Amino acid sequence: LSYVGQNEYDAGYYLAKYLVDKGYKPKRVVIGIHEVGHIGLETRAKGITDAITQAYPGTPVEKLDITTDPTKAAEVFKSYLTAHPDTDVIFTLGPLGAHPALQVLREMKLTGKVHLLTIDIDDTILKAIDAGELDAAVSQQPYAQGFLPVVFMYLYVKYGIIPPPQVPTGPTVIDKARLETVRKQIATTGGA
Repeated sequence: LSYVGQNEYDAGYYLAKYLVDKGYKPKRVVIGIHEVGHIGLETRAKGITDAITQAYPGTPVEKLDITTDPTKAAEVFKSYLTAHPDTDVIFTLGPLGAHPALQVLREMKLTGKVHLLTIDIDDTILKAIDAGELDAAVSQQPYAQGFLPVVFMYLYVKYGIIPPPQVPTGPTVIDKARLETVRKQIATTGGA
């Protein structure tokens, strides 16, 4: 009847737009992609690329295959940052990229010098946002993804109410200002 969830392009686009709206003009952007060819991740990366290049034409934006192996991902990020010291923004497309990127920024003493943003959240990401090591993350709000379809189905069966074809549950950009609200959501629903 209806798609309830996050539009992956919008997730990438609005995460990058968050940085743009803060007035930050990046010198070089890298997007760590942990499953090259995965349509959802590629779509997120396209959204990021479009938001940056629309706001700042000519800004280099590269996709980097970091694999699903966290150790290898850290090595790939470290090599990239060493080869491209002008990189000042890293986007990752999920915790599989965010965790190694955090580790590398800490090891290379680049925390606070290189902006880090990601999609999807977990406890490590929330702590990194709170510590100022990660600028922001996108939440899909999975509880809403599960709850709303049940409500829509009930309304459809009981009253014949047809839900809209798409109901976005994200992207919701989570930064330090929204942490307490997200913590409440996690405590009461089990996820964010």
